[in-house]
Amino acid sequence: MPSLRQYATTGSLVTLLVLRGLLEYGESAHAEFFQYTDSDGTVVFVDEADKVPNRYWKEAILRQASNAAESTSKSRNTRVTVTDNKVYVPVTVSYRGKTLKTWFLLDTGASVTIISATLAEKLGIQTADTTPGVTRVADGRSIQSLRTNLNFLSVDPKTVNNIDVGILQVSGPPLPFEGWLGMNFLAEFRHQLDVTSQTIKWIE
Repeated sequence: MPSLRQYATTGSLVTLLVLRGLLEYGESAHAEFFQYTDSDGTVVFVDEADKVPNRYWKEAILRQASNAAESTSKSRNTRVTVTDNKVYVPVTVSYRGKTLKTWFLLDTGASVTIISATLAEKLGIQTADTTPGVTRVADGRSIQSLRTNLNFLSVDPKTVNNIDVGILQVSGPPLPFEGWLGMNFLAEFRHQLDVTSQTIKWIE
């Protein structure tokens, strides 16, 4: 049985998305964080330079970001990172008892939330636990993918249980996120993206 990494479509499946007409980039106070890619191809974010292993230091990237992890369950807002007209959202995903925190790209053009094959492997998702499906991406294409259901996906303080996700193998250089937050999550909650404060405001 092929592994999730071996399940791939040809060409570039997904590109970095520019949120046209949605964003007007605003200035705000930023914190610094460092990004590097480890030997497994996983993109790692750390908040201090000395947390970058020496062997990855030459490739580490210094970025400016808001403190996305500060959101709590008592807050009605979620801190996000906006850079190069892209919105990165801190998420928590869970599958059969394994729970991980990571970053997704906000993608209002995707009908279904997408996770990378690499993240699927980290969660322990087996090919036998998936079904073939079709996923629509932001440029309007419908592409073949694997589909499964996560136990939950959370963008603190909002959670969707038993959420349907597509699994895609991503070609090309490593991306600074591991999934695309689609409309089957976003449409569940009224919200407003405030680019200036780098915040998703959830409207009760």
